[in-house]
Amino acid sequence: MQDTRTRTLLLAALIALLFTATGKAQNIQVQYDFERKCVTSTVEMFRPDSFGSTYFFVDMDYTPRTTGAYWEISRELCFWQNSKMSWLSLHLEFDGRLSNTVSFNNSWLAGLTYSGHSKDFTKTWSVSAMYKLIPGTKNAAGKAQIHNFQVTGVWGNA
Repeated sequence: MQDTRTRTLLLAALIALLFTATGKAQNIQVQYDFERKCVTSTVEMFRPDSFGSTYFFVDMDYTPRTTGAYWEISRELCFWQNSKMSWLSLHLEFDGRLSNTVSFNNSWLAGLTYSGHSKDFTKTWSVSAMYKLIPGTKNAAGKAQIHNFQVTGVWGNA
């Protein structure tokens, strides 16, 4: 089991580095978390294209060995960018995590994103309303509870 997790963490890191090397906008951070007493590295990328945009990030925790990884990848699709509904897009997302100490379930999200920007694009914002499927989740009574809902807001000021 440990070898599988290590290989998966290494694969996630290599994929993140590959995307970072080819991305137009990326961010790499290294931080120390005083509460959890670990170092966390974050690699993120945002890339717009003619059909919408792709965003991902990978967080990896080290204490000093790699003890966990969390990642999200999302895709905004807007095939109608030249219409009056260009502010609306389809949002697809996957969230996953690996940890040596805690168990997490992966999740799949799908919904709509409402977004906008200032005339000079220095201020941007979006709100996504999504259905969230979390396979393997159970409620307090032990019954499967895989259905959820998530609202996410994002804003930027360049």
